[in-house]
Amino acid sequence: MKKRTWLVFLLFSILSCSINMGSFQEIRISTPKDKEEISSARIKGEHCKFTLFFAFPQLDLAVQDAISKIPGAKGLKDVKISDYRVPFVNYFCIQVEGIPTK
Repeated sequence: MKKRTWLVFLLFSILSCSINMGSFQEIRISTPKDKEEISSARIKGEHCKFTLFFAFPQLDLAVQDAISKIPGAKGLKDVKISDYRVPFVNYFCIQVEGIPTK
């Protein structure tokens, strides 16, 4: 019984070591000078996932959702990132909000 408990503990420990937040071309702390604002209005995007195990929503899909709402947008600046979950259901969401840029 002890051996089985340790194996389960080891399995969960290994599975929880890494979380993939997405695949990005570029992340910057400051906005480059060649990136113009398309609009001064902030846009929002989100990615949600229902999960039973250790799969979480991806940040890059939330960003893509946001920039798809403005034609010609290639990125976001002044970004705010937040997350939420629905208790007891294992429904997780990640939200981004920012100003669209070319």
